[in-house]
Parts: sequence; structure tokens; C-alpha cells
Amino acid sequence: MSKITLIRGIARPKPMPSLLEATSARPSRGKVIWLLLKYQIVTKALLYVAIVPGFTALVKLLIISTGQTAIANGDYWTFLLSAQGVGMLALAILLLLITIGFDINAFIIMTTLIHEGKTELTVRRMLLLGLKSLKLLLRPSGLVIVIYVAVALPLLGLGIILPTRGLQIPSFITEVIYGNPLFLAMYILALLGLLVLGIYHIFALHFMMILGQDIPTAFRSSARLLKGRKWQFFKDLVVKGLLRASLQLVLVFALAGAVLVPIFFLGVGGLIGKRFLLAMGMLLFFEVNSLLALLITPLVINLLTILFYQYNQADGHTIQLFSEIEQLKSPRQAKQFNTKMAMSLVLVLIMMVNMVIAGVVVFDLESGNDRPDTEIVAHRGGGDLGVENSLDSLRRAISVGGVKWSEIDVQRTRDNHYILHHDGTFKRLAGEPRSVGQMTLAEIKQLSLHNRLMPSQSAQPVATIEEALDVAKNKIGLFIELKGRSADHQMVDDLVRMIKQRRMVDQTVLLSTKYPLIKYIEERYPEIQTGYLYYFAVGGTADLVSDYLIMEELQATPAKVAEIQAKGKKAIVWTVNRPASIDHFLRLRVDGIITDHVDRVKRQARDFKQRSDFQKIADRLVNN
Repeated sequence: MSKITLIRGIARPKPMPSLLEATSARPSRGKVIWLLLKYQIVTKALLYVAIVPGFTALVKLLIISTGQTAIANGDYWTFLLSAQGVGMLALAILLLLITIGFDINAFIIMTTLIHEGKTELTVRRMLLLGLKSLKLLLRPSGLVIVIYVAVALPLLGLGIILPTRGLQIPSFITEVIYGNPLFLAMYILALLGLLVLGIYHIFALHFMMILGQDIPTAFRSSARLLKGRKWQFFKDLVVKGLLRASLQLVLVFALAGAVLVPIFFLGVGGLIGKRFLLAMGMLLFFEVNSLLALLITPLVINLLTILFYQYNQADGHTIQLFSEIEQLKSPRQAKQFNTKMAMSLVLVLIMMVNMVIAGVVVFDLESGNDRPDTEIVAHRGGGDLGVENSLDSLRRAISVGGVKWSEIDVQRTRDNHYILHHDGTFKRLAGEPRSVGQMTLAEIKQLSLHNRLMPSQSAQPVATIEEALDVAKNKIGLFIELKGRSADHQMVDDLVRMIKQRRMVDQTVLLSTKYPLIKYIEERYPEIQTGYLYYFAVGGTADLVSDYLIMEELQATPAKVAEIQAKGKKAIVWTVNRPASIDHFLRLRVDGIITDHVDRVKRQARDFKQRSDFQKIADRLVNN
């Protein structure tokens, strides 16, 4: 039996307390929650008021030093290989390390001290100790943990650490994964691998923070601690811990609802009074919800700390606190602070701010200050209405009504004609392995295309850009994406000539993922509307020279959309197919949604216009 000296003697096994209960007989449940919540409020304020804005400003300076306003799409490879790119990666790693120190390491240390009965903790001391703990990760083996976090969060679609909430796989990639059985199987295997790896080493940071072990030893210790008790760990963590906590949170929400719901039906002051009380009640609900969300991470870590102690005790091991943690057991007496008075002042301030916000929301509703309706853009001609990029799909998008634009893809043939097609080859839609650039127009016209979304629809011939322009003229606008290797100055010149010949300048927008091509259009043909299409961007994207900024879903944050619209440009999002995403971007009031499911967006847009006061106020509070 291995043994580690315990500072207070041999610990006696104790039954596992509730997740929301104190871990010692001395600190009360309320005091524990207050300690955790106070630390979260201070650190998140520090992150979002100082640290994250500071890092963002530094990244923008690095990008500007290259002569660009933003790095997007394919530009990032060249940028990352530059000195500025190396600097940005270093900043990103440093920010990730700081958030790990704030959100994980510090909570392990804090919950350990709480478990030891030490609750006279100051936020400043915990911050310093959390940052000091990062030296354990500043070695080659420490990169394993950093890489794991950086890889796991996008794959799992999680953002437990607040600054990493944007780390997710883009929707256009997940659609490909889910639509291909092989890719889906590989994705599931990757998730299972990460899950198994994470479970085996879930206590590694505890061994590092509490016992001061190096990383390889901590990994081995964690695997050894879980040996033979994986099912027990699952029951302790999920069944006994998280489910119990979930029930407690449901109770909290039920009590909050019992208090807030009557407010929604009060008739004080007529309609204006109702709306004001409704906004006040919803603000209060959001604030309570935010506070509860802040407690999730520390409470989970608190539970893991409890299990860490229990499993070590069950194995006959005792715990010797790492010397740097031990030094915190008898800190100098802190100055007395009137917590009740401070909380009262904070609550008064929150209520005053809530009253101002509620007043602004009510004024906005009364004045009818709404942005124009979000426009529908049919993806690849008509989305699922017909065979993609065909004249039939384009006609269907026109006939269905309510569709402002149709997005089409254009490529150049071997004999310098322009046809509508998305892929590099015709294999997916026509079974032809050759690319557009390898074939003549006459050869391409012999092909028959099939609907990838609805195979039952009849096959269609490949359309030329001239045919598409003639069908669309005065009926529907065209987002024309310059596609593939043939997307160059010659393509721009030829398309602009065709557009001008048909007097369709105000009915067309030229799109590209190649920013230099967008700049060429803006400089050579300023009368032509442009759209820069990107799936990844860092820096001041709103300053890019383009009339439309067309973003992948994850790039279209409320702040980014507001910034783009404030610059007088259009914010368009692609490809928005899921009902939840459609509702989200309708509420966000983006200028346009590119979608495969035109009818679904039309239906949800109609329902959006008929939403209640409750929904209208919620939209403004959440998205503004």
C-alpha cells in the first residue's frame, strides 16, 4: 500500500455530499457557493473587460502590420508562417493558458482548500496562485494538455471556458460529416477516443495542483486511481452528482418562474407598463440564469475534487498538500469587508441598469424601430427546390415567391465558356470524373445532373451563365460566386461585360472567397456590387472592401453582425439549414440567409413576424 503523508492525519472516508453542499462540516453551503461565485464574477469581468480586449487589440495590430485589416480563408496559412502569425499563435496559447489557470487550476486549488476547511480565501490570492500554477504546464509535456483542450472543444462543440465558446466545427463541415457514413464513423471514433483519454486522465490536474506531481506522473496516477472503478466514477459523477445538481437547478428555475410569471400578466400602466414589467422580469431571469451558468464549472470541479479525496482514501492513500497550496492555509488576516453592504449596493446598481435597459427596449418597441426583414437567398439556384445550379431550380426559386436572391456558382470551361457548377468535377451530380476546365461546353451539355437533396426529381442539363442571367432578369437577384481555379481577372471581366450588356448591375452581386479578386472588382468596377465570402476570419472584417460580407454561421456573432451593419454593409450568413439556426439569425436580423431549405425559412420567417411581446422583448435583450 502506497502512502502519502497527510498534514492533518489519516482522513476517514465520508459519504459524498451533494454537489451544492459544503465539503466540510465547517464552511456552510452558502459560503462555499458565495466563494465560488465571487471568484467567477471577478475573473470573468477581468477576462472580458481587460484581458480578452487586450489580446484582441494585439492581434489586430499584428494583422495591420502585414498591411491587411483581417486574415480570412486561405490567407491564414501564409500569415501563420510569418513572424506576425507566430506572434498570434503565441498570444492564443497564452490566452488559453490563462483561462485554464483561471477556470480549472484555480478552482481545483480553491475546492481543495474548501475541502480542508479553509474558506478565508481572497480572490486576489486565488488569481495569483492560479496563474502561478501555469508553470507546471510550461514544459513540453504541458503542451499535451493545451492541445487536448484546443482539439476537444471544437470536436465536442463545447465552450466550457468562456473565451473558447467560438471553438466549434463550422456547420458546413459538420453537414459533410453527418452526410457521409465513413466521415461520421471517423468522427464518432475521434470523440470516443477523446472521451476515453479524458476520463483516464481526468484527475491529472488534481495530482499536479494538489500534490505537485509532474505531468507524466500525474497522468499515470490518474489512470491508476480510476483502475477498477470506471463504473463507480460514472455513477458518482453523473448519477449522484450532476443529476442531483440538475434537479436542484430545476427547482431554482421553478421558484424563479413562480415569482416572475405573475409579473408578465400585470396590467400596470397599460401596454407600456406591461412591456416595462415584462422586460424587467426577463432581465432578472437572464441575470439569475447567468449566475447559475457561472457556477457550473466550479461545481463540477468541486465534485471531482471530492471524488479525488474519496478514491485516494479508499485506496489507503493520504494527501500531502503541495507546498504552495499549504502556504495558503494561514494567510495574514484580511481587512474586514462588509459583504452585505457591498451586495446591497450591487443589487441597487443592477436594478437601476435594468430599469434603463427596460426603458430603452420599450421605447424601441413603441417606436417600431425594427431593421428590414431578413432576405432569403436560395443556395445553388433554388436549394432543395430543384437540381442545384440548374435553370429549373432557378425558375422554382422565382415561382415560389418570397426569395430575394439566388446564389449560383460559375466556372470556366476549357473553351472559355461559363457554366453553373459547384464541385471541382461532375462526379457527384453526373458521374463524370473530369473537371469543368477539362471539358468543352459541348461535352458538358451532354451531361445530366441529379438533385443531391431530392433524388426523385428529374435530371437537368448544365446551364450557362448567359442562360441564368436571362432567366433571372427583373425576377430575382443573383449572388454569383466565382468558383474554382478559373476564378480570375478574366472571369471578372467577362461576367461584368455580360451583366452590363443585360443592364443587371443592380440585380447581381459578384462573390468570391479570394479577397484579392474582390479588391480587383472594387478597384476596376466600383459600380459592381461585391460579396466577400469567408468561413474563417480574424481581425477587422467589417473594414474589408466589400458591399456584402458573407459569413459561415459561427463567424456571424451578434457583435460582428452589428459591426458590419454599422459600417453600412450587408451581413449575410451561409448555409443556414437547421430550424434553430434559422430562428437565431432571424432574431439577430442579419440582412440575408443563404439556405437549402427555402420553404422552411419562409415558414419560420412568417412565424417570426407574428411573435408575441414576450418574444420581441426577448429578442432585443438577447441580441442587442
